[in-house]
Amino acid sequence: MKYRRLTKEEFEELHEEFIMFLSANTITGEDWKVIVSETPEKAEELMDMFSDIAFDKVLGQNEYVERITETEFMSARFSDESAEMILLRSVSGQPLPTNWEAAEMKKALDDKAFELFTGVKKYNLLREQEMFQLIQQGASFSKGENFAKLKSLL
Repeated sequence: MKYRRLTKEEFEELHEEFIMFLSANTITGEDWKVIVSETPEKAEELMDMFSDIAFDKVLGQNEYVERITETEFMSARFSDESAEMILLRSVSGQPLPTNWEAAEMKKALDDKAFELFTGVKKYNLLREQEMFQLIQQGASFSKGENFAKLKSLL
């Protein structure tokens, strides 16, 4: 597996897509019941295959992820070749305001209340697997507005 098996709740959300996946593999509803009861390892293999396909699709459709804690804000852009990450961190442990505009962020950086770090990382794994690792660490998909806001501070 490239990622992880979908949870029961995730499978329930993707129920129709899973049926289409089984159908594409010429497995009917009755066939699936037999596979589950007689060869559970085959059922698990099919569930793992579907999980990888589902994650590949979702990860492939996204370009930005971000993770926000009380004192840090990380945003990353995943291009074809590398990930560019920007991190805004509180120096004093002071909480980050959630609705700052770029000008207010710039002033806070000038006042040395916050630090800004940036870096570019070439992928060691597939692009989607690198993104998945951040998602597993608490990041979520974004549209890139915050990435652009942070990048304007550089």
